[in-house]
Amino acid sequence: MIIIIDAYNILKYFYHDEYITEKQRFQFIQQLIKYGKKRGHELIVVFDGGPYGLPDRITKKSVTVIYTGAQERADDYIIRSLKKYKGYDLLIVSTDREITERAEKYNIAYIDAHLFYRFVRTALAISDEQGKKNEPALKLHKESDPTIDELMESVEVPKYLHKEDEDFKEAGGRGKKLSKNERRLMSVVEKL
Repeated sequence: MIIIIDAYNILKYFYHDEYITEKQRFQFIQQLIKYGKKRGHELIVVFDGGPYGLPDRITKKSVTVIYTGAQERADDYIIRSLKKYKGYDLLIVSTDREITERAEKYNIAYIDAHLFYRFVRTALAISDEQGKKNEPALKLHKESDPTIDELMESVEVPKYLHKEDEDFKEAGGRGKKLSKNERRLMSVVEKL
């Protein structure tokens, strides 16, 4: 799948700041490289601006980073790319209304930037945890400790999205039919 990402949508939300540092961008791109490799996706990450205000394109493994330069907004680049990649297995990651409306027009699936980033972080966390589970847990004593038992029972296990979940069958559990994009997302979610 090709995933086109409106990068500052994610970063500005995550860091709660208008200014994103070079270090924050680098860390984000590194996460996406790991994610792309793990899931087998091609990611196109689009940023406004660029070095010296000039457009730039950098490819690192399965991730292509696009800086649009001073003359073009990332939103415009993404909208232009919709035509280019129409017909591909494509997902748009953005919370920008102009982008999502255009994706809807072309019948291209789109997902909220914040929700997508949760999928990325979850996939990487699961990957890290799987690497740590080399040996089974061992019980060190036969006694039961009610405090520890209560603590273990209080841990909430995250619920991941599956086709069978009621929220996918009914939009928000309100008994309404899913929108076209929600139906498109059903087929995409399992790949994320």
